Formats: sequence, structure tokens, C-alpha cells
Amino acid sequence: MHNGRAGNSRRHLKLAHKRAAVSDIQAALDKLTLHRNMTQVSPIIQQTRELDLLASSPKIVQKPLTVPTKPSKRVFRRVPASSMSATSYYLPSISKTQSKNVDAKWKCAQQIRNERLESTARSVTTDATNVSDDDYITTDDSDLSNDDDEFTCTNDGMTEPAFSEDALRAGSTPSNLTLASEYDDDKANYDELTVNTKEVSLPLFRKAPFRQLNTTIRFRYPSDNSPTLIPPSTLPKLHWKNTSVTPKVIRRVLRNSRFELVENGKSWIGYWGKHLKAGNYAKLKSMQKVNHFPGCFTIGRKDRLWRTLSTQIARFGHGEYGFIPTTYILPKDRKLLKDNFGHETFIVKPAASARGIGIKIVSKMESVPQRRQIIVQKYIKNPLLINGLKWDLRIYVFVSSFCPLIAYISDDGLVRFATDQYTMNSKKRFVHLTNYSVNKKSSKFQASDDVNDTSGHKWSLKTLWPELEKLGFNKDRIWGDIKDVVLKTLVASEQNIVTQLHKNCAKQRNCFELYGFDLMLDRKGKVILIEVNVSPSLHSNSKLDETIKGKLIADVFNTTGFTPYKVVSAPALSSHDRQLFARWLCSSKAPSRSTMLNNLSDYHKHLILKCEYERQRKGDLERLMPAPGVWEKYKRFFHTARIDNVILAAFEDEYGDNSKRRRLQAERIAVDLTK
Repeated sequence: MHNGRAGNSRRHLKLAHKRAAVSDIQAALDKLTLHRNMTQVSPIIQQTRELDLLASSPKIVQKPLTVPTKPSKRVFRRVPASSMSATSYYLPSISKTQSKNVDAKWKCAQQIRNERLESTARSVTTDATNVSDDDYITTDDSDLSNDDDEFTCTNDGMTEPAFSEDALRAGSTPSNLTLASEYDDDKANYDELTVNTKEVSLPLFRKAPFRQLNTTIRFRYPSDNSPTLIPPSTLPKLHWKNTSVTPKVIRRVLRNSRFELVENGKSWIGYWGKHLKAGNYAKLKSMQKVNHFPGCFTIGRKDRLWRTLSTQIARFGHGEYGFIPTTYILPKDRKLLKDNFGHETFIVKPAASARGIGIKIVSKMESVPQRRQIIVQKYIKNPLLINGLKWDLRIYVFVSSFCPLIAYISDDGLVRFATDQYTMNSKKRFVHLTNYSVNKKSSKFQASDDVNDTSGHKWSLKTLWPELEKLGFNKDRIWGDIKDVVLKTLVASEQNIVTQLHKNCAKQRNCFELYGFDLMLDRKGKVILIEVNVSPSLHSNSKLDETIKGKLIADVFNTTGFTPYKVVSAPALSSHDRQLFARWLCSSKAPSRSTMLNNLSDYHKHLILKCEYERQRKGDLERLMPAPGVWEKYKRFFHTARIDNVILAAFEDEYGDNSKRRRLQAERIAVDLTK
């Protein structure tokens, strides 16, 4: 009899427990339905508010039901009402058998709420614009060994944020902002959009035009006329690894795009610093990008630059690669230098230095150091002068990929002047050296704050062109020669860098590079390559530097394509495709463009879409390669004909600068990839 009563008691308790759980769930659903009906807002805002409600509610875990041997005064444990805010509601526990998506949404809501609190706390900290470049110091620029949690607010390989530009226009944009429409080259006619508005804005996240590609982060250098970047309602953490050489101009661009600089961990997606050790490239995650390719010193050191280009001189002669002065690498070439010294004047430089350190002019063999690792270069005696001063050019070149080779050149750069009148009768550094680090110490140095100023000792490249035309030189011819020198130099280095990429990197998309090409013109207007810098100075000591370098960095980061989400992988090449491409490359008669474009592998379809999306993001950068007609002119200078370069060249030659045809063909390719 006693056992029968105990059994009935257990059944009643279980039934009561189930009814209470169902009642709680129904109450929560009723409240959520009422909340939706009372607020008529866009889906994005509605989703955000629901996540806020979920995050503000404590996650209640039901404890297993225990049947006491004696009657108990309290069977169910509930959260006290005092622990719940007035706006929150009771959220039932989520068991393992229930939907995983609900559990993920609850976790994301808590994360988003915490991020907003952290963002509010960060907003009261000192702005990066008030801190000098030297204030940021880190002990290890290449430390990639610390573990940290990766971005957790993504599930099941999600590659798109809970955000779209259409939804943002629908209702999540502040009333005083107007979204600027975008064109193929990512430029907008802001003048037409600022009528009766306070400012122009753009979404922080740029949605890819093809579903096979990732959403990317938009960058703008903050200035008086730059658009405001509006973040999505659910913003993942954006971390950038801090280094001692990350200049202020980059920090300002990053802060403007809601990035946080971090010292340690692996949650960062961008890095600007010293060249990494070879072993650290393999540790990079799919979304992480660093600003150097392995092997970049192939042209980034003065001695290796000469070795690389002298190989091409031996293959193609001085007519094609004679744009670099004859160079001797000491002590190895000392006897060769002595045999050819004669009555020439040479300039002595350390093999790996910058800012004019250790440079001197010599006219006697006895003046050349004997045991040091240096280069001795034939001095250019007849430089083109402006106002009686020697000058050189700093041209910025950006490479987003070496395999295939995808390179850009900035349409603006710097013109740097020596401060003393040029003469070969003096060996003063202020006469022969144009480095800013040297000439700023001269009493005659005059800074240039205005971008259009021609009175100081540093000009913009765009300001130089009218002055050259006054001297009788053709701007288009000189600019074409500059691009020719840049392309031939990159092509000469391509084989070694690609080899290092395959050896050290799991994915070459982890790397990008900004080069600083230092060039001169002689009195006949011939372009002469002096050196290539893999870490060009980005310090902004004037309004001129700030304007040119700020816009440059924004364009470089936009073109690179940073994303906080899991990167969509390209389709793999099949063995059939590899055999077909091998026959194409080995055939004495190359296949036609139509043959190649009509037999694209899925991998190359994805590659074309990636390059087209990158082309839309390039801003004011001019693409050097791939470009119409370029492959046919430069393919003989490559050590290896790579099928990726051939395919992209075929697409460029077929569709050229016709934006409409390019877009339509890219859309067809995207449709084919979804089949």
C-alpha cells in the first residue's frame, strides 16, 4: 500500500514538472510574439532586439528532479524575481535534445552584449590621433605563438554577417545619414548625395557581388570629406596585431574601421610589421593577412636586387633591363670594381640599410671600404634638375598576389629634393642625397604642408607633372616607362618569391606587400631604378604626407580584402584540368582565348570572380597586371609560364575596359559555379 502511494506521488510530480515547463515555454513564446506585434521595425533591428532580450535573461538550468522520501515544502527551484530586470523575461532551459541553433543564438546574444559594453568602455579612451608613432612599442613583432579564441559568433561555416546593405538602407541607418551608392570602381558622387543631409555614409561591411566570395571590411582614411562608416548591428570583434613599426596613419585607418589593436593572441586578422620568420607563415589562419611575402628581400635588399636584375640583363640585355646602374657587391666583386674603376665616380651604400645611413660618394679606389659588406654603384652624374636641385621619386607599388601576379601602382607619390644646389665639385650630403631623413637636418629645408605646393623640398607626384611638361617632357611617356620598370622588376623576382610561398605558406592569400620604388630621371628623361623598399616609410610629418599616405593605405587595405569570417575556399583543380593545362602550355601553338575561356575549371572560374571583386575595391590604384595586352608584352620575361597568369590575361584581353561586358560575363561564371 505504501509502495502504491509512493508511485502515484512520483507520477504526479513528473506530470507537474512537465506542465510547469510547458507553461514557462508558452509564456516566453507569447511574450516574444507580443513584442514582435507591438514593434514594427526592420528585420535587422528586430533580430538585434530579440538578441538583447535573450542576452539580458539569465540562462536557467533545470536541475534533475529528486523524489524525497518525505513530503517536501519546495520541489521546484526557480530564479528569484529580484534577479531579473523589468525588461527581461523567463527563458526556459535548453536541453541537449533541443535545437542547437537556439543555444548558439543565446551564446551570440551574450557575446554581442559583452562586446557592446566593451566598445562603450573603449570609447572613452584616448584617441589614436593624439599619440605619436613612437609611443607604441611591442617586444616581439613576429610572435604568433600565443593561443587565443577565434571568432565565436559564427556557426557552421557562416561567411556572411547578419547584415546587408539593403537591410541597412531599410531602417538601421541614423536619420541624419545618407548611404552613398557605389559604382564598379568603388567611387561615389558624394556631391549629389549631400543635399539636405549632414554627412554621407557607407556600410562598414562590403557585401561581395558573388555568393562564392566573402564579405570584406571597408577602410577610409578619416578626413573632413570622407564618408562615415556605419557598422552592422551585429559586429564581430575586429583585432589587428600591434607592432612597434605600425605607423600612426595605419592606426587612424584601423580605428576608423572599428579595429582594436592587440598585443598578443591569435584573434587578429591583420598585421603590419617586420618580416616574419619563415616558420611563422605556416601558422597563419585562413583570414589572417601579413604585409610581407616570404622571399620579398629578393628585390628588397640592394645586393639581392642587383643579383636578380643582373640575371635578367644576361638573358635579355641592357636594352630591356638596363634601367639600373652597374653595381658591385663587395668584398666579392672588389677585383672587378678595381679593374673598371678608372676615372668614374661611385656611390657606396650598405647592402641593407635605409634613411641615407652609411652612404658616401667616392672617386678613388682607396676610399672604398675593404672588408665591409657593401655595394658600390656607378653614380648618375647627369640627373634631371628642377630649380638647380637634385631630386628623386618615391613610387608606391602594391602586390596582392604573386601566383598569379596581381600588381597595382598608386597614381600619386612623393618627389623628394636635395636642399643644396647640385654640383659635382662638392661631396656634401645635402647636394647628392635626396632622402628626407638627411635633408630635414639642413638649415635650408622647407616643409610642404599643401598638396599642391611647389615651394618646399617635398612635392606630390601629381604636382611634378606640370613642371616636367614645362621642361618639354611628355608625362604619358615617362609614366609608361615607370610602369615598365616596375613590372620588369616584379617579374624578375616572381620565381623566387613563388618558390618561397609554396615552401612556407599554406595559403598565399595570407600575404600582401606594399613596395616603395625609388626612381630618378636623367637629363634625357630616362627612368633609372635606384632601389626597392619592402617597408617604405609611412610616417606622416606633414599634411602632404598624411593626405597621400592615408588614401594609399585605405586603398591597399580595401584591395587586400580583410574579412572576419571563415574564408570561402576555392575549388580544387582536378587531375583532368591539370593535364589539359599542361598540354596548353607545352603546345607549340597556344590555344585561342575563346578556347581557354570556354573550358575554364571551377578553380579558375573562382579565380576570375575573386579578381573582379578585387578590381572593384581598388580605389585610385591602377592595376598593372593582369591588364589588357600586358601578358603578351611581358610573358617572355617570366621564368615560368603559369596557367593562372595565362587565364587571367585571356579574360582581360577578351573583355578589356568594358565594364558592362565584364560584369555580365562574371555573373555568368558565378551562375555556372552554383550548378
